[in-house]
Amino acid sequence: MTIFRRYLPPLLLLLAGALGSAYAQDFRWLDVRQQVTVQPDGAVIVRDERTLSTRGDFGEAFICVALAPGQTLTLLEGGALSPGPAAEALQQPCEEGEGQEVVLRQAERVAERRVFFTYRLEGTLEAYSDVVAWYWEILERDRPPVDGYTLTVTAPGPMAEPYDAFVHRFNNPEAPVVRLSPDRSELSVTFAHVPAGDGVEIHYLMDPALFDAAVRRAGVQTPGLEGRLLEEARLANLGTPGAPTVHLTEAPRVVDAGAVTLTGTVAHEGVVTAVAYSLNRAAPAPCDLSPTPPWTFSCALTALEPGDNDVTIVARSAEGAGFTTHTLRWRSAAERARANPLWGLLGLFAALGVGGGVFRALGRQRRSSYPPSMRYPFEPPKARPPAAAALLASRLAPNTQAAFHATIMDLARRGFGSFASKGRQFNMHLDLEQDTSELLPFEASVLDYLKRAARSRRGDPAHLEFRELRRYSEKHLAHFLSVWSEELKAWLTAELGGPRLSPASQRAAWGWAALGVLGAALCGVGATLTLGAAQLALLGCALACGALSLVAAALLPAWRAEVAPEALGWQGFRRTLSDYTRMKDAPDDFFRLWDVYYCYAAALGVAERFLRNLERAAPLRNLDEGALASRAAWLGHGAMSGQSFAGVSSAALSLGSALRAAGASASSGGSVGGGGGGGGGGSSGGR
Repeated sequence: MTIFRRYLPPLLLLLAGALGSAYAQDFRWLDVRQQVTVQPDGAVIVRDERTLSTRGDFGEAFICVALAPGQTLTLLEGGALSPGPAAEALQQPCEEGEGQEVVLRQAERVAERRVFFTYRLEGTLEAYSDVVAWYWEILERDRPPVDGYTLTVTAPGPMAEPYDAFVHRFNNPEAPVVRLSPDRSELSVTFAHVPAGDGVEIHYLMDPALFDAAVRRAGVQTPGLEGRLLEEARLANLGTPGAPTVHLTEAPRVVDAGAVTLTGTVAHEGVVTAVAYSLNRAAPAPCDLSPTPPWTFSCALTALEPGDNDVTIVARSAEGAGFTTHTLRWRSAAERARANPLWGLLGLFAALGVGGGVFRALGRQRRSSYPPSMRYPFEPPKARPPAAAALLASRLAPNTQAAFHATIMDLARRGFGSFASKGRQFNMHLDLEQDTSELLPFEASVLDYLKRAARSRRGDPAHLEFRELRRYSEKHLAHFLSVWSEELKAWLTAELGGPRLSPASQRAAWGWAALGVLGAALCGVGATLTLGAAQLALLGCALACGALSLVAAALLPAWRAEVAPEALGWQGFRRTLSDYTRMKDAPDDFFRLWDVYYCYAAALGVAERFLRNLERAAPLRNLDEGALASRAAWLGHGAMSGQSFAGVSSAALSLGSALRAAGASASSGGSVGGGGGGGGGGSSGGR
């Protein structure tokens, strides 16, 4: 709740600012007029006039036109049509996505301005042997709402049926006024309103004879008109009520040859006159149809292309037409080889091999290094400094900061300093006269660190406020801990007569970890080269090998035989300190040494649980709480007030929290804290 109260006001301010900004920049396009001329040479000239209006202001009005590879846009002219500051029209790449944007940049910001752009599009026509198609999203969808829209598209010349033009309005509920001139050379479209997110898309099917020979030669020399008309029939949803319904009964998704037969049924109460299919927008071809109900059909597709193939099947009757679509893939020999499930078995063998080796090594380690049952000793296995206990209790990297904080508390307990508090503010008084010759090297380093922190502020060099310690630690603690941890490891290695962990187990750990990484890499490469079930199997094997690599690196390193008893003893002692059911049966001496054990608990990461358990268990032993509290003098006056152990526990918890906060470095997180089938489209607005 404290964090909530602290951060809610600024968050609300930010939200209010964002909402205010959104409200202020509520853009709208007004009276959009687009004139499009399709030229015989294949170029398309667009003149676009519109008024940008907002409750705020803008310095630029822009239209981003999305372009596919091979398509280009050239700005021919642009400017402002209404009074206002000086402005220039320019062309530049769109801020997002592939395309070019035309921009009117003004010398001053305004709230409304009518602008125009004239630009040339090239590479936007699709030519076939029997049709030239312009399939283009002329009014972009990613833009502000439009109030008032008029479009005129002029073809190179007149033409006759079946050449036609189609208008797609996406999800706009308003039906436009559409007019196609009697000679089919001019299309006009009018909307009163086009919502944001909806656009206007034109599919103009024109006679190839109207275009230059270069345009016709550059196209695909196969028919395309029937396929285009069939696609428009599908988009127009000509399956009127009572029309046939087409169902595929045998339609594979993947084939290994260039021919396949699709079969199905047609549900219809009347007479089905014909069933035909179109493959990849080509001219329709007839299917075999049963002469009487139930209506069944089979379509023999013999001209599949490598890769994905789009099939549309249409059934016709006197009542209308119905259709269904299907996509199937013709796999090449290489794709069939890549989809062979045997590749997945290879990855499975790799994962099983690594997993078997890792778990066999773990079994050997547990049999040699672990006792048959867990132990809960009531005293440390050996008199070690708290920081050394933290290092011995963990085979992985220990919590160096916890060991550092425990060392500070142990130094204070032994008389090298004492803590004091005022409200929530803690400070530490350092005894500069205390003889430090008895300190171990890494303990002396911690004391020197505290002294340097105290000297970093003006005032008493023996007085260290925790806020000063925090500021000092933000700059110096990360480096100090990296050096100090090595100093601690060197001292413990000398004490133990060698490293904590067995060199043989470390070699095994890194060996199996490396094999896991290698297996993951090989399976990952295999997954990129395979398809289908084999690819999924190899991906799973890559993840499994990666996980096994982490398991090996974390769990296979084992203590040396000489170190294992003491290390397991420290782990058992940590369990005792955190387990109330065990602690309540401890002997009296356990409670009398609670302050020593508290430092161990801090180093082992169970300080809070230890104090909570001790607060519950100590009264059950009828021990003198005053005597127990007297051992907390180094915690400060707050711990001694009331002479109750509950007060001592509370003070110790507060101290631990304050010390962790004061010793947080920046590196350790120390801060607090329909349509759409054509080209074109894009975005527009102001900024």
